[in-house]
Amino acid sequence: MAKKQNSGKVTIANLIAMVGIVLLTVFTYIGYSFKSGGSIGISVGVAVGIAAAAALLLWFMIKAKSAENYLDKWKIAEIVALATYVVFAIVSSIYGGSLYFFVINEQRDHVKTLANNDLNKIDKLFEEYETFENEALEKYHNGISNATTRNAHKTDTLAHYLTNNSISRDNISAKEEYQRGKVLGDDFILYNDSKNAMKADIINSIDSWSIMRVPALANQISDYAAEAEIYLSELSHTAELPLITLNDAQKYDIGENQVRDFAIDGGVENLEFQRGITEASGVSILGIVVVLFIHLLILFNYIVTYRTKTIAVGKHTEEDGGIHLS
Repeated sequence: MAKKQNSGKVTIANLIAMVGIVLLTVFTYIGYSFKSGGSIGISVGVAVGIAAAAALLLWFMIKAKSAENYLDKWKIAEIVALATYVVFAIVSSIYGGSLYFFVINEQRDHVKTLANNDLNKIDKLFEEYETFENEALEKYHNGISNATTRNAHKTDTLAHYLTNNSISRDNISAKEEYQRGKVLGDDFILYNDSKNAMKADIINSIDSWSIMRVPALANQISDYAAEAEIYLSELSHTAELPLITLNDAQKYDIGENQVRDFAIDGGVENLEFQRGITEASGVSILGIVVVLFIHLLILFNYIVTYRTKTIAVGKHTEEDGGIHLS
């Protein structure tokens, strides 16, 4: 028969339960950080809440099992608490994050592929921007060159534009370079470099599978993609690259400014990496085994707790539930 534990003394069983609580907290935090896309505050709150609930239920089960009076009532309370713990363990493992950690960990190769797909879409966005602006600059150069030849016929609108902007055949290249600086100059180069640095950092974190870093990347890629759409679209609108072509009257005329609003292929909302991290599905046998082992560690303190077999006898039945003997 197990010996009754000394009150206030830290035992090996206590330490084992503490290890279980710590492991439950850690795996819940990491797993929920994946589910929440790297939300530290929410993940800490969920992990601490689940660990505190487990500790509270454990304390109550031990108290009920070791009760020395009203044994029938405490027995019922113990059974209810144990059943509650079992339900709690199942629900918290599925929705709390501890099992999710193992599910996502076993799918890391797939997650890496999704991240690369999203990063490639961002690269494609930058490539589309460069292609469009280079073509716009070329069309602008050709249009101005044609419109400023000796015998070129121009509309009044185009003539006013050339005069107001001091554009002549002698300074076409200088005007083009000025506009090039707006759309493909230092601002764009620096932003493109920052994109490449971010991409290298993300790939390095994912390839090394940094479990504390990867969850935060779910939102980082999506946020950067949305930012890049806005930045490149606004940058495109900073230049003045009107399209100059021959009209039906065989006069060179000035048309709309060559600008474009840029967007990620398929839309930011359809990027795959974020959903791959936060909405993974599947079953991990290893996860089930490990989480079950963690809960057994927590319950070990309850399992070895001394159970009162007989009712204590005392003078005051209201104190210990014992039988008054006269």
